[in-house]
Amino acid sequence: MSHFIFPRLTDEKQFEHLVADCYRALYPESQVDEYGRRGQKQYGIDITVQMELQQELQLWCIQCKNYETISVSDIDELLSKCTYYMINPFSKLIIATAASNDTKIVDHLIQIRNVHSFPFDLEYLSWERICSFIENNPSVYQKYYSSLQQVNAFKDNFFEIVKQYEIGAFLRIDPMIEGLNINIPANLDICKIELETLLDNYIERNNDVLYLKIGEFMNWLDSYNGNLSVILYPNPNGYDRFVYLPRVNGVDDKRMEIEQMVLEFRKHLTKLMNEIAAYME
Repeated sequence: MSHFIFPRLTDEKQFEHLVADCYRALYPESQVDEYGRRGQKQYGIDITVQMELQQELQLWCIQCKNYETISVSDIDELLSKCTYYMINPFSKLIIATAASNDTKIVDHLIQIRNVHSFPFDLEYLSWERICSFIENNPSVYQKYYSSLQQVNAFKDNFFEIVKQYEIGAFLRIDPMIEGLNINIPANLDICKIELETLLDNYIERNNDVLYLKIGEFMNWLDSYNGNLSVILYPNPNGYDRFVYLPRVNGVDDKRMEIEQMVLEFRKHLTKLMNEIAAYME
């Protein structure tokens, strides 16, 4: 069984192509054909698989349904429409769906085999099994999920940048109490540039939620860094740190406003970082 559940395909015809390619990869010596075209009578099948097993020619047929859920009544309806065996006898009917493993479906097929006299065997192909085929056949994976490979690489690169510049640790620091290492502001500028470069090279921008959240994170990080420079100053005692120096002689309304913004920015950045991390799991 697959260690990874791939995103389901939204297009019914593409799902059919995927199943056909899986069987081509599984049985390279077989002849796999998608049966008919839209508008033609298909006798309840979508794919034929001709192969030689144990020195005997066999014909398998596959009915593809891009359903994320499937019921016993759905199975009965599919079987009632399968009449291809009246034209060409075949040894197995495979019902391939985008639905998960389901003991009710498997048990129902066993009962059907015991009660009805179908001249062919029955097999249920769940999405988990299809994912296993994809995972174990690089050519199929590359054809249908190459963009997923790029997204995973993007995630790895994002976290590598965040780790390199210790963004998590930086957001845990209260700069008005603990101050900052004198190198942090410059490092944050470099971090922002690297994240911008990563996003520019990220061609899967149709993943709007992730793309926009990281863009928002960079903008807030830039604003946070800029506002810190207004309220933090080099340590007068000569240490390599920026420190918060309290206001002197009265109230500076502008500075009070910035101090409040700094606290809000830090809170919002932490929230965004957690959302991005959760989205990338």
